[in-house]
Amino acid sequence: MTPVTSKRFTLAEYHRLIELGFLTEEDRVELIRGELVQMAAKVTPHSVCNTKLVRELDRLVGDTSRSGTRTGANYSAY
Repeated sequence: MTPVTSKRFTLAEYHRLIELGFLTEEDRVELIRGELVQMAAKVTPHSVCNTKLVRELDRLVGDTSRSGTRTGANYSAY
């Protein structure tokens, strides 16, 4: 039996796949350590809690501060 090796993508290759239309918003994948990984649904207990937390922070601090969340980050070449 022949061993199977997976292809690891660089960040540039990942963006190129998007540019060429191989990956779209509907695909819901992210690049982690060079591998394409299916993302969890947006409505998860974590995202619901996060939304409630940001709303509560906004209510507590009012106009004295800005609060929000971030989605997606580039941490390395993969």
